[in-house]
Amino acid sequence: MQELTVVDTSAGANETTPPVNPYFVADPRQKPEPGVTEDKTKIAGGDVLLRWHDSICSAEDVEELEYWLNGILRRARRQAGLPVDPKG
Repeated sequence: MQELTVVDTSAGANETTPPVNPYFVADPRQKPEPGVTEDKTKIAGGDVLLRWHDSICSAEDVEELEYWLNGILRRARRQAGLPVDPKG
């Protein structure tokens, strides 16, 4: 889910630049910025898109990413009515 920002549209309210949102989710229709790798695939339920910064370089980064992706796969398996553990 994308983060939402409340914007005051009254006169003079938008004269300053809004703060940068560290949880911003990029528009999947746009090409990734330099230094960002993108991988995507199509499945029957729709497109799957994954973007990550090229700065992922440590073993800890890879292990954290693997843990997160496994959680997403467990959630998808539950939603599809499959066993959470693919082995049983």
